[in-house]
Amino acid sequence: MSNNRKILSVILALILVLSVFGIVPFSVNAGKADVTATAYTEGDFLYGLDDGNNASISFYIGKGGDVTIPSTLGGYPVTEIEKEAFCNSRDLTSITIPDTVTTIGNRAFVDCSGLTGITIPKSVTYIDYEAFESCTNLASITVDPDNTVYDSRNNCNAIIKTESNELICGCMNTVIPDSVTSIGDYAFCDCTGLTCIDIPGSVTHIAYLQYAFSGCSGLKSITVDPANTVYDSRNNCNAIIETESNELIYGCMNTVIPDAVTSIDGHAFYGCTGLTSIDIPDSVTSIDSNAFRGCTGLTSVKLSGSLTHINHSTFYDCTSLTSVIIPNSVTGIGSRAFSGCTSLTSVIIPDSVTGIGDRSFYDCPNLTSVTIPASVKIVGESTLGIKDSGFTDGFRIYGYEGSAAETYASKKHFTFIKLTDHQDEASGVSASVTDGVELRVADVLDQMPANTIKAYDISLLKNGKAVQPEHVVTVKIPCDDPDAKVYRKEADGSLTDMNAVYQDGYLSFKTTHFSVYIVATGADPAICGDADGDGEVTVNDATFIQRYLVGSGISIDPAVIERNCDVDGDGKVNVIDVTLIQRKLAGLPVRYPIGEAL
Repeated sequence: MSNNRKILSVILALILVLSVFGIVPFSVNAGKADVTATAYTEGDFLYGLDDGNNASISFYIGKGGDVTIPSTLGGYPVTEIEKEAFCNSRDLTSITIPDTVTTIGNRAFVDCSGLTGITIPKSVTYIDYEAFESCTNLASITVDPDNTVYDSRNNCNAIIKTESNELICGCMNTVIPDSVTSIGDYAFCDCTGLTCIDIPGSVTHIAYLQYAFSGCSGLKSITVDPANTVYDSRNNCNAIIETESNELIYGCMNTVIPDAVTSIDGHAFYGCTGLTSIDIPDSVTSIDSNAFRGCTGLTSVKLSGSLTHINHSTFYDCTSLTSVIIPNSVTGIGSRAFSGCTSLTSVIIPDSVTGIGDRSFYDCPNLTSVTIPASVKIVGESTLGIKDSGFTDGFRIYGYEGSAAETYASKKHFTFIKLTDHQDEASGVSASVTDGVELRVADVLDQMPANTIKAYDISLLKNGKAVQPEHVVTVKIPCDDPDAKVYRKEADGSLTDMNAVYQDGYLSFKTTHFSVYIVATGADPAICGDADGDGEVTVNDATFIQRYLVGSGISIDPAVIERNCDVDGDGKVNVIDVTLIQRKLAGLPVRYPIGEAL
């Protein structure tokens, strides 16, 4: 749109050279609707005339500041501000609309970022949607009390259709009245100064398919009145959820997605630049296209283990996202799903994926290598290793001989490094690694959790020296228990769930780092001092043990306390164990492995 304004401004400048002042008819089409008929200029305005000799402003050509629209142009009353008439007039700071105006067209003041206040006169009977979209500094909205079509009841700083109670335009200081029943298309779109939303119980419709709150990048708090029967913000989640469908339709930088949510709408976090991390629970089975598009502050995301497809442009232009682990449930990655993720350095693609869409990872210049499993049969056009300025320097693809990965690498002349499944004969453990390395697997028998089935120290040797993989490795461990889990033991003693998948007698997982791996029964591994079994030791655990000792009713399984909380190993759980946990939490020295795997 800004280019259109430049084109039209040049044309208008030529007109003004030919006529210092007056009526200059001409015809032009520069991408703005309705600027194709005979038009006239007067002062800072380009205008046209209708059959009733009423003037309509089609374009503003002034320098901004405080602007007063005249009540007449060429001697004719000004009754309309046409579509995009003040579009991109970022130097406009205030606007005075005369009582002659009855119509404000679509996007009439779009992107007037310097505009701080609007007063709608009593004469206005029609305001199109998006009229004030992207007016990012808009702080005040007032409707003349004598207007019979619109109002700003209760000094709410919004424009409301009086008859239907629909809020069609808000700003950073809007307080939605409890008489409003609907929030219209684009009502708060790109309102970057908006920090909180309170949805009253009266609202039964929010135009989430038409960007009502999209691009509100400064939004920190969202609440829905508990009396609302259509929407909710359960668990203080800082989001708007459609109660019946459990679909999250709008979120903000502080949203915590509740476990009951099953889907995320495509505009839920669109342009939410303040969002830095998001944990999507396994209850979520679908995320619509563009849901996190433009979340430039997003650095980490945990995807739901129930997703089957990542839709197109879901994470488009998430420029701070550094790594992505795609869950084993996903079978396809849509076009441009991660396009423009310029900070992305690693991605783990599971064996469940069969297709990667066009430009899925286009313009990811820091993604210098990708491991593509043999399950992938389709790699779309310009999907990997290509950016706006050409090819990614030194881009490498790891994959299997004869696979779609090799075909894509050959077509784009990328380095292709073949993977081969190496197996340790004694343990049966295998790993997909490159030629020239040796897989080593050693049994580990001591200091493992009580529910351990088996534990292995897995390593690679190259030229006699221990090395870590240069790529994503698929590891398969033989196991008879389909409910078993695989954990990696970290240097600090903590355990990381590898989200292994059981198939054909093997637990399969992907990793970029070899260490000690524990195969455990389906129960979570025991952590010393962890009374509630949540995997960490906090003051809550000390409290639960105390309540357990005095016989107070608790929701925790006593067997978990008895297994995890005999800190000193004397065969019983007592007040001494509580004291040791409290000392550990206070930072005092304790010689027992509190917080570590048993």
